[in-house]
Amino acid sequence: MGVIGMKVLGEDEVAGIMCAEEGRKMLLITSMGYGKRVDYELFMPHGRSTKGQIAYAINDKTGPVVGVISVADGDELMCITTHGNTVRVKVDEISSQGRNSMGVKVVNVSKDDYIASLASVSKEEENPEGGEEVRTGE
Repeated sequence: MGVIGMKVLGEDEVAGIMCAEEGRKMLLITSMGYGKRVDYELFMPHGRSTKGQIAYAINDKTGPVVGVISVADGDELMCITTHGNTVRVKVDEISSQGRNSMGVKVVNVSKDDYIASLASVSKEEENPEGGEEVRTGE
């Protein structure tokens, strides 16, 4: 059966899960195209079965958080909308902010379109084929 990892209360939802890696930051994106990078050091470690910590100040303008991924300087972000549009954004252009901030407009979406998914695209110097590694936010 397992153990309780996190207590989710009321209308709260888990938007994603990732591994905190040295030299990287957490990147959060909302359905309305707002986002921000957050240093892992702003969060305190907790044991299991806790209520978590606030990572985003959502409102009607931003919409709910749709994804969270680990990114490094030089990475690029790929966002996919519900209408099938894809937008590629340089992570360095997204500001680092605090846990409770609203973020900045990262992707312009039309009124009836929303961000559905995101992925981090990073150049891998060690890859012998010279390709790119894609880290999904799902």
